[in-house]
Amino acid sequence: MNDSTRLDSINIIRETSSAILLLTAEGEEVWLPLSQVDEIHKHPQPDESWIIAKTWILRSKGLI
Repeated sequence: MNDSTRLDSINIIRETSSAILLLTAEGEEVWLPLSQVDEIHKHPQPDESWIIAKTWILRSKGLI
């Protein structure tokens, strides 16, 4: 069972020592705790970044 999911087409707006703020393709801002994020891939183009995060948090935030 895979407990992590890749989330594409996001824009990382801000990153703190404990969380990242995402802007989704739908224009929604969502904070995710870094403890629940496995990988962060930043891209200079808007909406081209992606992350791999725990599936349960992505579901709870309505991202998948």
